[in-house]
Amino acid sequence: MNISVFSNAMNKDTRYPFLFLVLTTLVALVAAVYYYFTGEDLTVPWEIISEAEAVNLPIDRIQVLLTEIPVQLKGFIITEHFEAGLPRPNIIAATLFLDILAISLVYFLTLISTFRQLAFFAAILLLMLFLTTFNFDLLGIFGSQEQYLLISIITLLGGTTFLLQAFFTQVTFTVRLIIFTLLVGGIGIFLYVASPLTPDQVTLHLLHYSSSGCIVAALLFIFWVAFENIHGLLWFNTQAENPARRFGLWQFLLICGLYLFNLILLYARIANLFDVEIILLNSFLILLISAVIGFWGTQRRESVYAGWLPFQNGTSILYLVLAAVTFLSIGYAFATANDALARTFTDLIVYTHLAYGLIFLVYILINFGRLINQRLRVYRVVFQPTVIPFYTVYIMGTILLVALLFRTNYATYDRAVAGYYNYLGDFYKATDSDILALKFYSESSVYEHNNVKAAYAQSAIYREKDYVQSEINQLNEALKLYPNPKLYVRLANKYPDQQHFFDRMFALKEGLRKFPNSVPLLNNQALVYASTSMVDSADYFFDRAAKQGNWESTITSNKLAFYLLSGLGKQATGLAKEQKAKPHLPLTSNLLLLESFTKQKLETANLTIPTAKILRPEDFTSFYHGIIQNRIPANKKALDQINFYLASEANQQYHLDLKLMKSLVQQRLNQTLAARTTLENMAGTEENYSAYLLDLIGLHLLDQKLYQAAANHFEQAQAKGLPDAALHNLYALAFLPDRATDALLLASQLAESDNPTIAALANRLAFLLQASPAQVIANNSDTTKVQFLQLNQFNNSLSGEEFASVASTVKNPELKKLALKELAAYHIAYQNWPVAMQTLGNLLPQLDKENKLLSEANVLQAEIMLENNQLPQLEKALARMYFEGPDLHLKKYYQGALAEGTGNMQEAGKYYNQAVTAMPYHVPTVLAAADFFSNKVSRKNQAYDILLNSITYNPNEPAVYKAYILQSVEVGYGGFAETALEELAKLISPAEMVEFRQAYEAKVTERLNSLGIGAQ
Repeated sequence: MNISVFSNAMNKDTRYPFLFLVLTTLVALVAAVYYYFTGEDLTVPWEIISEAEAVNLPIDRIQVLLTEIPVQLKGFIITEHFEAGLPRPNIIAATLFLDILAISLVYFLTLISTFRQLAFFAAILLLMLFLTTFNFDLLGIFGSQEQYLLISIITLLGGTTFLLQAFFTQVTFTVRLIIFTLLVGGIGIFLYVASPLTPDQVTLHLLHYSSSGCIVAALLFIFWVAFENIHGLLWFNTQAENPARRFGLWQFLLICGLYLFNLILLYARIANLFDVEIILLNSFLILLISAVIGFWGTQRRESVYAGWLPFQNGTSILYLVLAAVTFLSIGYAFATANDALARTFTDLIVYTHLAYGLIFLVYILINFGRLINQRLRVYRVVFQPTVIPFYTVYIMGTILLVALLFRTNYATYDRAVAGYYNYLGDFYKATDSDILALKFYSESSVYEHNNVKAAYAQSAIYREKDYVQSEINQLNEALKLYPNPKLYVRLANKYPDQQHFFDRMFALKEGLRKFPNSVPLLNNQALVYASTSMVDSADYFFDRAAKQGNWESTITSNKLAFYLLSGLGKQATGLAKEQKAKPHLPLTSNLLLLESFTKQKLETANLTIPTAKILRPEDFTSFYHGIIQNRIPANKKALDQINFYLASEANQQYHLDLKLMKSLVQQRLNQTLAARTTLENMAGTEENYSAYLLDLIGLHLLDQKLYQAAANHFEQAQAKGLPDAALHNLYALAFLPDRATDALLLASQLAESDNPTIAALANRLAFLLQASPAQVIANNSDTTKVQFLQLNQFNNSLSGEEFASVASTVKNPELKKLALKELAAYHIAYQNWPVAMQTLGNLLPQLDKENKLLSEANVLQAEIMLENNQLPQLEKALARMYFEGPDLHLKKYYQGALAEGTGNMQEAGKYYNQAVTAMPYHVPTVLAAADFFSNKVSRKNQAYDILLNSITYNPNEPAVYKAYILQSVEVGYGGFAETALEELAKLISPAEMVEFRQAYEAKVTERLNSLGIGAQ
């Protein structure tokens, strides 16, 4: 048995066609092996469904009166559960196997055109029967169900074959092959072009309808090679050149007995005679071995059939054609997860190999048992019997085969029909004919009760139509006979809510009893327990799933999510630190969320801005957390992508959080007004989240020391029912001297809160609002003293001596630094420059750490230098000063003032632009920038825009309103100026308003004179 067997089957004319057919058969075999292992997952893939659960995420803290107030956004914990996907047609496999079938048909036509007369007519009859299985009339080419197309194709192919066989016998094999290639290819092109079906649907139609003929062809091939393994064992036993190295009769009986005993056990398992889990030789491996041996065996018994067809250029080609069709039939059954047909082939292989193998063994023993015992080379004469003829193997084998089939009530036939109907159901499902698809799947279930393919396909149609109970019933029926992990997972997922908790748990539990190592079942069971307080059970199933080695990232991500949801921070941190960076978005998202909570840097995969048009939960959450944790840069590209998703209706579910992301990105791009506008628009349109958004805006304003604007937002949030807004409002009101009464009233209300923390804070603020310096000093609390200093920094009723007396009594070293900083700020506010410088001189040497306090002290020092026009000193100081947070934008303001003072107008304009964009609320910056653009570089419209943006951001600042009104007159917007005058009147006293109106009218007169209008 060597390669010369193959080379001997070729002559000059058929060598290359033969090799191509060998290659085609090998492709069919390799594809069959590939789909044997992967077909089910390709047809009914495991799908991982991600779900995002929102949690409160403190992304920042603002400090007010030594109290930290958390600024919270939503964070998202991603969990992933397994789902059995909807069945899908395997178009790649269908195309491949249809091509192999077409090639096999071409070779068969070419071969039979060389047959002798009787063999030719037998082959033509088989060809006609095979072509009828294609049901060409259903392709809709002629708009009727008449058999015109079938008759035409049979006439064309059969007639050409007859002409070549009867009249053109001198035509070579290669030329015949080319002719039939052109004919079959032309017919195929015509069918694809002329049919109203899509190309994929035509492919499925041709392959699925012809599957019945392919099953018969595969059956013939399996019959052909059914006893070849015994033949191969005989060769192995008797082939040695040296008689001493050949095996005797008992060894031959032993090895054949083991092989047949394996087949008997396989048959017993099929017939449900026993249900013991033991490892047996795979039936398809048996077929593969017999197919390989069969080519050699067919050549060895050429004397048996030589009168009909020679091996060379005849039987060898027919053998390979049938082998290719067999492999493609088996492979496509697995490629489409057609379990009924796969069991059909299993039955056929076991039954035929057992029946014919056993009879062939008896044939060998009767004819050659004595010779085997004499250690002769019996394999050479095995087809030259002396007692009983070889054809008795087929006769007696067939009788035994029928007996085996009878014992199982001919279930193999029923399975074959069920598999065929499954194919038809697949085809009509692909054409969106759900009614017909259901009909054929139902017929399949009748022939083999609730085979997995038919049951799941029907349940999938019910799923698409949202027939929940029908789907559950179908899945339950299917699981009675053919348990399958995907069916268990799908059934469990039909019970998503808590009221069906036990139904879901028991479905998964039953599945794990049958498939204890199924990762999807283990993962989903762990998630079920994770939704309860059964922490140990969830941990146990997660650990079991992790040990299987599949979907490791998914299991780790789910376990981390479980720890986060259960508040098991220590376990979550421990698990996270064990992880290496893995490119799994849900895991990365959960790690970033944990990083946000713990403020500890964790190792994660690099993140990029998502590019998918429709966001999945993991795409969104990783983008969201990546922006929050600065793993994705907050740049124009990120902003553009957020705007892209906001413009898409398909991402509607994420729009609220995308807008929050947009505001955050705008804030980090120093587009402060744009960020505020985004939040204000959301508060006006998102009614369910309006209170939260108003409170969020208020916190930002509170941090920017815009107390009146903050109070307005907190009051709105409080009116809409947000509990925390009341305390936040109290903080804002406490800084507004003209609203002290409102603050005290609110403090008295909050003092009665059931929450002791809120009540204590309210009582302390009430004390601070009413206490005198002497009372604060007598309180003997350093914290209270510093809070008093912060709260009364702009209190006109306190003298400098009283303010300083409170600061001087602070003893705590850290709080003492804060007290000195507040004292310096107080003196700066009242332009007491020498005392302010002296105070800072005492403070700065104590600040040995780069922190917020040092940054604020440097701001005060820079402010003194700028106000006293000490520009050279300021320039030197800025080079060494430390700034952080919002104070970095103030540095831009100082740099702009320096550049203006030195005459560098271009640099000044650049720095002023950056400063007012980031701080439209900072009055000195806004006024300095507006004055610069209006008077120094004559860009009056830009000055107007700066002032307009400032009053838009903070409409409670009289100085900016005055500048805006005068600048409106300057650029010719008199109507806007008049409107702004009305708003200004609400912010200042009548006397101050009279004084400003005079300045306003003088500005109007100046403007009119400049336009040549004068007294008009």
